[in-house]
Parts: sequence; C-alpha cells; structure tokens
Amino acid sequence: MNDIKEKYTCDACRYTFESDKLPDRCPDCGKLQVRRASESEIYEFEHRFDNEKE
Repeated sequence: MNDIKEKYTCDACRYTFESDKLPDRCPDCGKLQVRRASESEIYEFEHRFDNEKE
C-alpha cells in the first residue's frame, strides 16, 4: 500500500493539496490546471500553520 502523497498546486486558484496521484481536476475550484507543486509551494504548504502553534 502506497502511503506517500505528493503535493499538487492548481494554477487557476493557487490551491496546494496532497493526493496519491495527479488528479484530473482541482478539488477546490474544479479547473483542469493541476500540476506538481514547486519546492517553495511545498514548503509553504508544510509550514502554513506554524504561526498558529505559538
């Protein structure tokens, strides 16, 4: 079983999310402009709640 999830970003709405495989559509806006997230987008995704923990 593959528990590794990739990060993807929608170029239409800039939503970054995790998924087991590249989806056909963005789960947020439904557009077809989904691609693998860049290193900076992955960093932002993984650290977006850091300030709330303090």
